[in-house]
Amino acid sequence: MDETLALLNDLLPPLLKEKSSQAYDVAKQAPDAARALVADVQNQGLYETAASYYQKYEPAAEQLTYSAWQKLLTVPLVPQAFYLAAPAAKLGAQSYNNLATVLKDKQLPLADFIPLVPIERIKEATRTVPAQ
Repeated sequence: MDETLALLNDLLPPLLKEKSSQAYDVAKQAPDAARALVADVQNQGLYETAASYYQKYEPAAEQLTYSAWQKLLTVPLVPQAFYLAAPAAKLGAQSYNNLATVLKDKQLPLADFIPLVPIERIKEATRTVPAQ
């Protein structure tokens, strides 16, 4: 087993080792984060906790998503695949949003918990796709 680990250590690129170590460190913090979340829900209630977490983390998540999208666009053929798939995906998202709105209008149980696809935000974030 030690020989296998030594061989892997020699073969893996340093960046992969570093990122794996970072991921492991984050995973070790998960139980504490879960306890903190449960405590917040117990103290503030579910809706207030969800709203506060959303307000706190949504901007950072959006920025990370945008950065990942920009990096993804550097992969060969991704921009072309995006242009092929985008019209169908947009149509599907609009149909989903229409259905969700109808369910909410009919006041069906749990319909208020169905999220809408943020089509305009996606459109804004992807408008920088280079034409190829």
